[in-house]
Amino acid sequence: KILNIIVILFFGLTFAACGDDDEMSNSLLIGTWTKQIQWAETNGTRDHSYTFYADGTGRLKSWDWLDQKYKYQKYKWSATDAVISFDMEELPDWGAGGSSIRYYTVTPTSLTLYYSDGDLDGVYTKE
Repeated sequence: KILNIIVILFFGLTFAACGDDDEMSNSLLIGTWTKQIQWAETNGTRDHSYTFYADGTGRLKSWDWLDQKYKYQKYKWSATDAVISFDMEELPDWGAGGSSIRYYTVTPTSLTLYYSDGDLDGVYTKE
């Protein structure tokens, strides 16, 4: 019986610690993260940003080179200590809705995102 109690306590503490890691990662994500994108075709640079709100919603800001204006897309998000899941709204004139994931690492000042295939999306800095 004592061995069973020890095993139960061990697993309980292990799962609680994992939950705390997720909560810490989620709290570090809250805010606006920006990177600069340069396009060779136009020789221009524009910022691209993700804003994460504590209520699990967010906003993507990206430059539409064709229309020469910023587009904003709302999303719902959730994260573990390694993966952010996005559920993007579909925009009437742009499409691009649906679900996606990004692998990530985060510090208080930098967010590094990777596409689901492991390729680097970029390093974002906190505003």
